[in-house]
Amino acid sequence: MFRTCLILAVLVMAPLIEALDLCVDDGECLRSPGQSPNGNGPVDTLYNPAQPVGTVTVGTKYNQSFEAVFDTGSYQTWFTTTGITGYAETGTPLHQNGSIVYGGNFTVEGPLYLDDVAFDGFTAKNIQVMAAQSTAFNATLGMGYWTKSTIGVAGFFETLIEQKSVTKPEFGLHLGRTNTPEKSSLTLGSRDSTKHTGEFVSVPVIQQGGWSIQIDGYSVNGKMLNSTTPVGTIPNPPLVDTGTPYINALHNAAVAIHSAIPGAVPADDTGNVWKYPCNTSEIYMPTLILSGTSLSIAPEDFNMGSAAGDGMCESAIRSPLAYGWVLGSPWLMSFYTVFHWGLSAKEWEVGNGTSVNFAPAVHQPARSQHHRLGVENVSEASE
Repeated sequence: MFRTCLILAVLVMAPLIEALDLCVDDGECLRSPGQSPNGNGPVDTLYNPAQPVGTVTVGTKYNQSFEAVFDTGSYQTWFTTTGITGYAETGTPLHQNGSIVYGGNFTVEGPLYLDDVAFDGFTAKNIQVMAAQSTAFNATLGMGYWTKSTIGVAGFFETLIEQKSVTKPEFGLHLGRTNTPEKSSLTLGSRDSTKHTGEFVSVPVIQQGGWSIQIDGYSVNGKMLNSTTPVGTIPNPPLVDTGTPYINALHNAAVAIHSAIPGAVPADDTGNVWKYPCNTSEIYMPTLILSGTSLSIAPEDFNMGSAAGDGMCESAIRSPLAYGWVLGSPWLMSFYTVFHWGLSAKEWEVGNGTSVNFAPAVHQPARSQHHRLGVENVSEASE
């Protein structure tokens, strides 16, 4: 099947990441990480750090276009209703409201509809969308792993699988670095062999709800820092989430990791944010053990920028006390990531083949300034 790859803009959102709670009228809530939407400009404004953004259309009558954040931490797709270009609410009403709480301090809420949503020539018919009364940003396309058998509705990508619209039940994400001219890219139904090197490490999804995996361990400079017990297990397994701008870790893990990096110290009074010498050797970059394989974050992605002009840089690893492990944007910049749905995903069980797959990402050379990152269609090699 002919495949096109849409190059996405990189939306760089302002911190702080906390948590996302998705609730419906019956009181049932699904929780996953999400970005605090406190940017004050259009979605193509550059902030720090990055999230993938692309053009999504909704509706069969008007085919309205929105710049949407692609969020693997949530299944919910929503569009703002504000302004003259807001969602016209032309879908079939479900007579039920939904709400999403970002960071505990900002709520996106509104009525739910069934409507058609399209991206790069792929149309998911009659998926649940929310008409949100929000002006912080325009839209979110839910790419999280929740199945129809559990929540009663199919999300965007599961619907494409059900419709047999994609060749393979997977999508690949290459997240561009914010200090380079490169764009991010998302491939639906295939993998882009030009965006990675080496073999993929396949990590099984161990729990329904987001893309939940197990971390076997973590190390710095070859020294294991945890016991033989895996650090990410049910009921609170690590999530792989494009909506999180940092790598969130359990507090004791963050302390152990930074204690093993020479010169690293807490960056504030909370002890949840860390800084380290900017000239730290690559051998001290944190390593996670996934499916028995050691994967190290790239120095360019571990470094979140100068902390205070004193030769110290902010670490990509944080430890919000209320949350566990989340592999967010810095990790996804280091690794080309393929999200794969198992063949029996509609009847969820551990070992059904659903997995997240990582391979070292290929990036363009860094430049000294940020660049406006546009959207274009290209033809690329696939695997």
